Amino acid sequence: MDIKIEIESVRARCEKRIPHNEAETCRLIILPMLKAAGYDDLDIMEKESDDAGQSPDYTILHDTAH
Repeated sequence: MDIKIEIESVRARCEKRIPHNEAETCRLIILPMLKAAGYDDLDIMEKESDDAGQSPDYTILHDTAH
């Protein structure tokens, strides 16, 4: 999917219902945008600790095609 189309889709969804928590924001906005940017499910790791001991919501794996 084209990222410009997905941006408009996310905007329309948020006009109907604003995400009420972090989990909804991830599901309704962030994941669709990552997929529209061309990332596959296997390119993304969720809640994995990094070298600094932080746990970002999403980590794009270094060996992706992007």
